[in-house]
Amino acid sequence: NTRLPDTIYLTGSPDSSYECSNLQKGEGLDLKAANLAKTSIINAIFSKANLSRANLYETSLGNAKLNEADLSEANLRNANLVGSDLDRANLTKADLRGTNLKHVLNLSCDQIQSAVIDKNTRLPDYIRLTGPPESAYECENKLGLN
Repeated sequence: NTRLPDTIYLTGSPDSSYECSNLQKGEGLDLKAANLAKTSIINAIFSKANLSRANLYETSLGNAKLNEADLSEANLRNANLVGSDLDRANLTKADLRGTNLKHVLNLSCDQIQSAVIDKNTRLPDYIRLTGPPESAYECENKLGLN
């Protein structure tokens, strides 16, 4: 029944052997299919971390370092990524419906087009979509990132 902060992630059983990870310093961690839904991990360092198929539903990852992170097929629905760095992050089939991407850094059109978005996905001001996000749309990055 011990309640740990959102920044501490345990794998295994606390009653026997388990591993403890500090998500604030999660560079290179393997968190494939981890359940981090509805947590708040501000200023996390997830550079080069494996978060593929992770459940990050309604998670707040504000100002997180997600550069080169694998977020393929991750559930980021309604997550808050404001101010996060997504440079070369893999967003293939990531669910970004309703996700707040305002003020994120280094987001490219290729990343957006590889992910699942909807009309409630909040994009940074330097990204402009022409057409509805649920169907065929064109993406323009005013910063020149593809």
